[in-house]
Amino acid sequence: MVGRLAFLRQYEGIVELVVRCASIADPHSLAWRHGSSADTAAARAARDRCYSHLLDVLKPLLRPGIEPVRAAPVGAAAAAAGDAGAGGAGAGAPEEAALLTPTEAKAAKGKMMQAILQSGDQYLIQVLYSTLVDVGADADLLANPSQALITYLRTEGGMSAQAGANGSGGLSGGDIGPLDSRQVRHLELLARLYIKKGKYSLAANVYRSLASRRNGTGDSAVNLQQRLDAFHNALLQARSVGDEQMTDTIRSSVRCITLQIAMQTRLQQLLARAKQQRQQGAAAAGPSPEQLQSLLKEIQISCLDVSDLYNSYAQPLGMWDMCLEICNFAGSVPSNYVLKLWDLLLKEIWETDEISAPDSTADASDDSDSRLERCCAKVQALGVNFYPNESRSVATFFACVR
Repeated sequence: MVGRLAFLRQYEGIVELVVRCASIADPHSLAWRHGSSADTAAARAARDRCYSHLLDVLKPLLRPGIEPVRAAPVGAAAAAAGDAGAGGAGAGAPEEAALLTPTEAKAAKGKMMQAILQSGDQYLIQVLYSTLVDVGADADLLANPSQALITYLRTEGGMSAQAGANGSGGLSGGDIGPLDSRQVRHLELLARLYIKKGKYSLAANVYRSLASRRNGTGDSAVNLQQRLDAFHNALLQARSVGDEQMTDTIRSSVRCITLQIAMQTRLQQLLARAKQQRQQGAAAAGPSPEQLQSLLKEIQISCLDVSDLYNSYAQPLGMWDMCLEICNFAGSVPSNYVLKLWDLLLKEIWETDEISAPDSTADASDDSDSRLERCCAKVQALGVNFYPNESRSVATFFACVR
């Protein structure tokens, strides 16, 4: 029956027929209940069997360029098809079908979707949303923004629908997760929906939650670059709002995760160097490969505070340039402490250059010039990042005197 209605382009009739059959299969609407009890699961399975006939018609309409859709011809051709049917061929004969044009397929899709959204069948509407997400029909999904869609996206994205009923709860970073890729996709769609509705602060909060969500394994793992990308999206939406406090907070998060990524890169370099030294039988000049591997694993688990980056990584490992970067970001660091860090950095560069130049016959002045150039280059590189906080972080005069 559904196939015949589809052939005759009676798309609203398909929805009506399926909804009625589903109500017979689940007369008490148990499928609409929250939770996963045995009765609810059985009711949903019964309704799903009914909905499958509807979805077999809708899915090709959602992908007209991939799956050709045929139906009875319109106008005079439809009348001719009806006459042929009266003669015994039948209105649904395959040879009488015509391919739907893109315009016709779009109209048919719109009719079915509107009929579903207006059916009052809450579970069918959720099935529609899920189908649109699965086939990648994002434009169709977001074309009908509603509170029901927001609730669906929040729930499927791993956020509490109740906590977010006012659009603000459950959105603080670290409150959600781990999230698999499908849950992340739902929250990204939620953010896009908020943007479409002009609710940029809510979109920023969704992206911020994605950036600071709890980590997991396998499909639920999130790396630091993904966190940074989400923070950048949050910052863009915060700027659209014009909320300076929110913008400053997210900008600080972007800077902190950027430092964390830089620290991760340095750890990877140290690990590669330590492994090479072990292979060559050289004495270890720092942490062992196992210790560095452990630190590298830890730094990728979550968003770390600058104090954690400093106390657990930069300072113990003697990354004096990273220490200065963190002090510049933190802001409230005594100047005499900053000067000590500069001393340690310049000393390290000078002595490293001296060690890395084994040619004892080289001219001493040339060697000193080479080491001085490296020191100047490092001061210049850090100065570009620190400006205009020169009085707090760069200490140009002090570095020049040294």
